[in-house]
Amino acid sequence: MAEVTAKAFNAVVKALRPGARAREIYAAWQGVADEAGLSHYRRHHCGYLVGIGQPPSWTGGNSVTGLRHDSDLEIETGMSFHILSWLMGTGRGDDFISNTVLLSETGAEVLTRTPTGPIVR
Repeated sequence: MAEVTAKAFNAVVKALRPGARAREIYAAWQGVADEAGLSHYRRHHCGYLVGIGQPPSWTGGNSVTGLRHDSDLEIETGMSFHILSWLMGTGRGDDFISNTVLLSETGAEVLTRTPTGPIVR
């Protein structure tokens, strides 16, 4: 499962580009799960926008703007995301990767770091 979550996380990072739609990003994540024999497994999103939030919610509204299978949200440079590559309750083991990613002019950059660099398997 650790290999699958890492591959799916990397697919999301690669798919994050200006002009892409949120549903395309989710499809990149789901495609890796499907290839791993987990086509029955679905999540409601594989990440969501992060940034300044205003009351009444930490997201600035009453719902999370996520990278969902049915979202037409256009991805733009400067957006930051909490990317979740989460496989739990699959029957084959559980694993989870959670990192903050910024879409800059040069591509998606993983912001979560350790002393040795980005946290990506």
